[in-house]
Amino acid sequence: MLLRLLQRLFGIQEASPYDPEAPLVREAQSAHSYMNLELLDTQGQQHQALLGYCEGRINQIMISLPERDQSFDANGTDLVEAFFAVRGQLDQAGLIPLLTGARRDCYPAADARNRDFGNHFYVLRAGLPPDPEHMLPMFAPALPEQVASLRQQQAAFAQWKQSLG
Repeated sequence: MLLRLLQRLFGIQEASPYDPEAPLVREAQSAHSYMNLELLDTQGQQHQALLGYCEGRINQIMISLPERDQSFDANGTDLVEAFFAVRGQLDQAGLIPLLTGARRDCYPAADARNRDFGNHFYVLRAGLPPDPEHMLPMFAPALPEQVASLRQQQAAFAQWKQSLG
């Protein structure tokens, strides 16, 4: 079942399990990553989902919520842009991913996206500049009380920028 879901999400056609050199198998192993994900709804209920992403020539994120038969996907110039686009779709559905990338106090900085930390977010502290020592992976788990809608996260980022004076 999981294989069929991943094939549907990423458009991967099934290759023979006995041929590990088949082009589609090599591509899937090297280009796509998958993980379980918890989504928080507006009533505070948590839902199990599957997150898949592809980084490289194509930067794509897809989230599948089987219990609601819903899926959300977006492409971007980098994985962060794709993540924010998917977050906008999730916000419209009343869902927030329980990930560092959705934490109210975390935000990607332009310099981090252009370096090797592209999928890491700064933990922002009022009045202090971003510190590379305080970075977390975008897909690291977060607690329900730490996350916010995309709009709330962007507002918190604007407040942090003002706190710098």
